[in-house]
Amino acid sequence: MIGNGFEIPPATDPLPHFPGFSWASQGKAARSERVAVANANRVLDAFGAAPIKALQELMTRSRRLLATFPELDHYGERSDVEYIGPLLGRPAAARVEWPEGTGPKTFAYVRPHTNGVENILSA
Repeated sequence: MIGNGFEIPPATDPLPHFPGFSWASQGKAARSERVAVANANRVLDAFGAAPIKALQELMTRSRRLLATFPELDHYGERSDVEYIGPLLGRPAAARVEWPEGTGPKTFAYVRPHTNGVENILSA
């Protein structure tokens, strides 16, 4: 499986709620999963397939590659997936060399519409 953090959530039972949404809760996620599992099992039964107990079974049977960085994973860094970085192709940008020096090297991802982005970048 290849996807980002939202497309491939942590393989927990039940699956976790979406982080960052005020309306999301673990209780709602668990109730939604029970409905989804019941519907999936009706379809599986119609095709003579074995039922599932939880949605995470759909993800734990295969290798999971997350097209992101651990630091940007919506659910936090996970040890049971492989991070392969974003699938963007070759960027059309100039190569940037780290400046010489002994201090820490910091990389920040800032969206262009972030409030005060010019101040952030000039700092």
